Amino acid sequence: MTQVGEDFVVSMASAKKLNWVGIWKSVKKIDKDSNGYVTLEELDEIFREWFPIELDKKTLNRYFRSKYGSIQNRNLINYKQLKLDIQGKLPNLETTNSSQLQFSESKLTSIHNRSTLDESVFAKSPGLRIDGT
Repeated sequence: MTQVGEDFVVSMASAKKLNWVGIWKSVKKIDKDSNGYVTLEELDEIFREWFPIELDKKTLNRYFRSKYGSIQNRNLINYKQLKLDIQGKLPNLETTNSSQLQFSESKLTSIHNRSTLDESVFAKSPGLRIDGT
């Protein structure tokens, strides 16, 4: 089998976002204690379930173990860190955290408020620009 790594996982996740989400739903079902670890075999099986064609004659085992393997037990893989790392490389809204969304919302509100100012304010202050300076 051909070893593949992070770039391959990112390309799979980018191409099939619903499958990427499906992986993590499957992982949560088997991680009953929510410790953030599953076995290498379990993770491999789940990835193959969601990406059977892409992973035909390929393996992610070395990548999983080298980057996400537990120090105490190399057969346990830190899937939470794997998920964070890959999602951080995907260009989509799901990786945006709530503080960024709140900032964007407040910025939009500010822009809206400035655009709806009474025109008389500008008539009284000819040097006033829309940005308030």
